[in-house]
Amino acid sequence: MRFLIRTLQIVLPLVVIGIAGFAAVMMIRSRPPVETQPPVFSPPGVQVHRVALTEVATG
Repeated sequence: MRFLIRTLQIVLPLVVIGIAGFAAVMMIRSRPPVETQPPVFSPPGVQVHRVALTEVATG
C-alpha cells in the first residue's frame, strides 16, 4: 500500500503538469491567424519655418 501511495505522489503531479503543457500547446496552435496591418504614421504636430542666412551687423 505504501508503494502505491508513494508512486501516486510522484506520478500524479507529473501527469497534471503534462496535461497542462499539452493544453497550452493546443491553445497556441489553435489560435486564429493574425492579420498584419501596415503601421499608421501621423504627421508631427509642429510647423517648419524656412530661414535664410544673413549677416548680423555688430556695433
